[in-house]
Order: sequence, then C-alpha cells, then structure tokens
Amino acid sequence: MNMHIVTIEGIPYAWLEQLPEIHAHVFDGANSPLEKLEKKEGLLCILAVEGDTLIGFKLGYPHPDDILS
Repeated sequence: MNMHIVTIEGIPYAWLEQLPEIHAHVFDGANSPLEKLEKKEGLLCILAVEGDTLIGFKLGYPHPDDILS
C-alpha cells in the first residue's frame, strides 16, 4: 500500500476514531478531545493515510500573531 496525504479544513470527522490513538502514542497518553478541536477557528488537518489507516497527522490553527501553530 502507498501512503498519501489528506488535507482537511476543519474537524477531520472521518478520522476521529483513529486520531486519539495516534495522538496518545505521540504525546505520552495525552488525549485530544473533540471539544478542544471544535474550538479552534481555522483548523487545518494534514493526515498521512495508508489504505484506510491513519498513520500520522499535523493539526494547525492560526494564532493572533499570524503564525500557524
């Protein structure tokens, strides 16, 4: 299978079942609640996908000082 990149503006609803598991693995068990993501205006999600499996991600949103975090 080949990896491909999926870019989503807003909440990545189709990937919400897989996102917390990867997030917890990367950030030492920290969870990524949907409520926190829903509060982020301008949310940009870049997802690495292999087949139907999410294998990596970057979530970003603009800060007031024009920086994407």
